[in-house]
Amino acid sequence: MSSKNISAVNSDGIMGNRLKGLNGIRALAALILLWGHTFQADFGKWGGGLDDLQIPLPVCCAYIFFVLSGFLAGYRCKPVSSVSAYYKKKAKRLLPLYYSYIIISIVVFSLLGRSDEILNKGLWLYIIPFPNIPFCTSTGILPLVHLWFLGSLIFFYLVFPFFTRIKESRLLYVSAAICISWALAKWGIYALVGKDTFLYRFWGTSGIDCLFGGVFLGLLAKGRNPFVERLASSKAVCLIAWILFLTSGLYGNHIPAPVRTEFMAVITMLMIISQMPAKPIVSLDNRLCEWLGDISFEIYVSSILLIILLSALYESSGVVCPAIVIWAVVTFVVIACSKAMNFLLKLIE
Repeated sequence: MSSKNISAVNSDGIMGNRLKGLNGIRALAALILLWGHTFQADFGKWGGGLDDLQIPLPVCCAYIFFVLSGFLAGYRCKPVSSVSAYYKKKAKRLLPLYYSYIIISIVVFSLLGRSDEILNKGLWLYIIPFPNIPFCTSTGILPLVHLWFLGSLIFFYLVFPFFTRIKESRLLYVSAAICISWALAKWGIYALVGKDTFLYRFWGTSGIDCLFGGVFLGLLAKGRNPFVERLASSKAVCLIAWILFLTSGLYGNHIPAPVRTEFMAVITMLMIISQMPAKPIVSLDNRLCEWLGDISFEIYVSSILLIILLSALYESSGVVCPAIVIWAVVTFVVIACSKAMNFLLKLIE
């Protein structure tokens, strides 16, 4: 595979330097998560309007972002000369949106007369920020519950600079060892203490195996590994990966819960590999995918609050709309607000 088939664009963590088509995978994952949250009764009540849309969406899409983040870290891996500068760069990308969303959520819930749901003793865990702790203890605050993802990502970025000082040939094996041992430990915890425990939930939602699995693949891609190139050139393997992903909503619940995220992580790796050829069998290298991928982080973070707000407005209006109209309006509003938020945050930077 020619080096021309891999295009590098300026990088910034979760949204940055990527293989061509990577933003398309981000965009797809963000939209699926948006639609999944829209259909979830905890966040939006539409007077039965959305019951008509029975869409079996792909499972575990949040972990796609973990694999992508790990992949980018591995693909761009070089020794970090200044850990403080690295932290500053990642904080600048992640934290302004994170804290802006929390503040806006407090304001919106206060205006809705529901401030007691967000201004409680659990809020400090989001401020620290340790948002994955309330998620794992089932005490998450409704509009903030999905921010657990950021807690895991922040932890990864805190430790990864120290791994960059390891020689790449060794880091390849270290990342594989961490990925495998973390998954094995997760399955051991499941067997010993069960799934309804803080330890299992915390270990599983950390996504360390997905993140370092992504690092492993990124290092292989960076080194033009022959096996990865053979996979990329196999149209059958790439097509099967995409079919398994897109149809996972139909069979996902039949995959044992302890291995479901790892299964989707492997599928995600194959989806990434599928974008490497000059002419991928499923090409996501287009303007729309790039545009949506660029705001995928904002879509993920802002979607739940907007769904709750739109649902409250819909219920109070007394209007009854077809399910497809509700779905389309929610999608449009979330994307528009995410783009505006992305634009404002770039101005601040």
